[in-house]
Formats: sequence, C-alpha cells, structure tokens
Amino acid sequence: MFDELNCNQCCPEPETTYVKSMPSLLEVHLALKGTTLYNQGRSLAENVYRQIWGTENLLDGNDYAVVVCRNGKALGNLNIQFKHSEKSLLKSEVFFGERHWQDYKSSHHSKIAEISSLAMAQDIPKELRRPTMMTLILGIHLICCLEDINFLVTVQHDYLIRILSKSLRLPFFRNEIRRNPQGKVPNDNYWAREKSPRLYYLAPNNIQTINACASYLNYLPTTKIESSYFAGVRAGCLSYSTFPQNWNKAESGAVVYAK
Repeated sequence: MFDELNCNQCCPEPETTYVKSMPSLLEVHLALKGTTLYNQGRSLAENVYRQIWGTENLLDGNDYAVVVCRNGKALGNLNIQFKHSEKSLLKSEVFFGERHWQDYKSSHHSKIAEISSLAMAQDIPKELRRPTMMTLILGIHLICCLEDINFLVTVQHDYLIRILSKSLRLPFFRNEIRRNPQGKVPNDNYWAREKSPRLYYLAPNNIQTINACASYLNYLPTTKIESSYFAGVRAGCLSYSTFPQNWNKAESGAVVYAK
C-alpha cells in the first residue's frame, strides 16, 4: 500500500533540494501496545486505511508499533504481532490457514511474527517519504533482534512488494502454495481488488536484509535528517539508488558523489 499512501511509488527524492526543506528531525519510536505513542500511530493507520481502503475495523492483535514522528505528529506507522503460542493465531493465519509458512520455514512459534498496518500520513512531505519508510523498517528490524524473531510474515499486494524489493532492496518472497484466502476476509477495498493481497515472507537475519538495513543507517545521516553525521559523505549529494553500491567506500572516509 505504498503508492496509495501518497508515496509516489518508488519515492524518487530530489537531488539538490533535499536538505533545505527539512527544518526538523524525524523521531523513531518503538511503542508497546497501549502506550500513547502506540495509540498515536494506530490512529494514523486507522485514518489512512479508512480513507484509502474504506476499512472501518482495522484488526489489532499487535504487540508493538514503530511510529515515526516529526514535530509531535505521526508520519508513519508499522505494527508487529508476535506468535505467542501454537494456539494463538496471527492475523494472516486467520485468512490463509494455520502455519501457512511451514513449506518455507521450520521454526518455533516464538520466532515468528507478522508485520501489518503500514501507513504514512497523506500530507507527508515528499522528501520524507523514503526516510520514513527506511526508519519504519529499521525499527522492525531492531524489534526482531531484541525479541529473537527470525521470520516475518505479511499480507500485502504484489505491487507494494515489488516497490520495496526494488527501491529498498528487501528480499521478500511470496508463498506460491497458499494463493487464496481460506477464511472470511474484511469487507473493504483492500481485499476487494481484482488482484487480492498475497502472503509474503522476510527473514530479518538474511544477509540481504541486514545489508539493506545497514545501508539505510549509513544513508540517512547524509540527508541531515538525523543529528549524527556520517563522516566522509557530503550531505545532500547522494541518491539512494546509487548509494548501496557505494556506501562501503564511505566507511574508509571516501567522499561519494551521485552521478
């Protein structure tokens, strides 16, 4: 649901005016369910899903939220739900059947979690779209490290996964066995599209996932969004499309320029 959230699909950022339009910092919060910040991110997600998909009852069995804020306003939200026991079902299991991942991953239930409720504010500034998405992913990756999660499941439309895979280099892969929902799905436009959402998986400890997140951490300081500054890279001169293949050079102090 990337482009529906007014994210301009692959989120191309301007090369020369990126830094000038950012007077304040992004704040990234890992919020437990029931906290003020969790509720703030949840309210954003509910409003966006209602506006975009006509969803009146956004399911909430989550444990954490990653909430990105700026000047006290929530710009982005992403939730994670842990599989606490064999009997407790993830949202995707309700729709696609229990242990739908078993043909792709053999793992104890405590290692499995589901990400959902991705939302960005409809009026988010264009230059903050990609950084907000990056920080949401970094937040989820940190939670996975803290909670020892080694396999993520999610229900998404194909086009969003293509964008995340191409634009942010995340190695999602699709369940090709369980293609259609087995249970009753919500009565909203998210499920009523001609192509219904599918099951996708992501391994947080996969080397491609780790490298993608590491590149975000090295890229974000160059945008001046964070207070820390990555030595050796001139802020504002890089496009993320050229950054991943060059960021390792910056570790040695080289100045990297976008062509």
